[in-house]
Amino acid sequence: MKRAVVFYSLSGNTKEAAEFISKETGADLFQIELVKSMPDSMPKQMMLGGIQSVFGMKPKIKGGS
Repeated sequence: MKRAVVFYSLSGNTKEAAEFISKETGADLFQIELVKSMPDSMPKQMMLGGIQSVFGMKPKIKGGS
């Protein structure tokens, strides 16, 4: 059975964990990338994320429809 680790990482912490899990399990590694990147500053990221959450908005991802 094939295994895959699929992840999105805003700051890089999740990427490190996903790489570790992939290496330990022999799973293929796939990173989800956003069409429009998140703002650089943490307060702006939190505000945008909060707005998206409250209004049920989902950011577009590369390769998605």
